[in-house]
Amino acid sequence: MRITLVALGTRGDVQPVLALGQGLQAAGDSIHIIAGRNFDSWVRAFGFGFTGAVDMETLMSSEKGVAWAERSDSPRKQLQHMKELLAEYRDEVIGPLVEGSRDANLLISGFVSNPFVQAVSEKFGIPHISAQLQPYLPTRSGAASLAPIIKWGDSLLNLWMGYFAERLMWTVHADTTNHLRAAPLLPPAPCAASPPSSALAAMSSLPRRIGVSISM
Repeated sequence: MRITLVALGTRGDVQPVLALGQGLQAAGDSIHIIAGRNFDSWVRAFGFGFTGAVDMETLMSSEKGVAWAERSDSPRKQLQHMKELLAEYRDEVIGPLVEGSRDANLLISGFVSNPFVQAVSEKFGIPHISAQLQPYLPTRSGAASLAPIIKWGDSLLNLWMGYFAERLMWTVHADTTNHLRAAPLLPPAPCAASPPSSALAAMSSLPRRIGVSISM
């Protein structure tokens, strides 16, 4: 089977995907990796095919990247900086995704790239698996939540916070995802791009393209 694994991001996003690729390769599958072009030699050293995308480490050291990192005092402004950076470099995200996915029998992606890969999956009719390397799906469990309100127990508040955080992340991905969907003549994902006013609003406005767990 020809499997394309997508690992947009920094080394922390790429290294677990390489380990997964090694296991799949040992099982007899042909592995292709889409990651930042700065990881070219590292990825190829494992015998994987490679398509280079935006170099997130260089991006993070740019003026806008530094501005993003320095606005930890304002999550809303951080999200806005993230959105602007993604819009500026979206061609370096979209082009490699389309190029590196066309011949695949299966797509596997992680947290950062899920929205984009799901659009590619729909366009080319290629099955898509989300490799959840972080505990980011909405759940009552504080231990299994990325940003729990009740850390050491189960609570509906954690579930709502998970939906709200997921919706906020969609505001970052929305424009680039819909630009990608428009390019291969897919309809926009059914979700407004403005931030939700509350966790309850977030729960009712999540785009269907995000694989939300309904596990309680």
